[in-house]
Amino acid sequence: MFNCVGIYKKDLITISYPCSEISFWDKETLEHKKTINIPLNLFGRTFIEKNKLHISSKNIMGIITCYLE
Repeated sequence: MFNCVGIYKKDLITISYPCSEISFWDKETLEHKKTINIPLNLFGRTFIEKNKLHISSKNIMGIITCYLE
């Protein structure tokens, strides 16, 4: 199970809280580009703001911010 976080430049970004991973896909071909493993709980919130990916989860204190460039 995964959620679509959004589209950033040429990438479609998805997050799977149960699998604890963020994946990047080519938005034109849907080809998998890379995966980032990060400890997450079963649910949370994720959104893109300009070039930043903000992640929150029940087991994380505060919000994690990842730069997309």
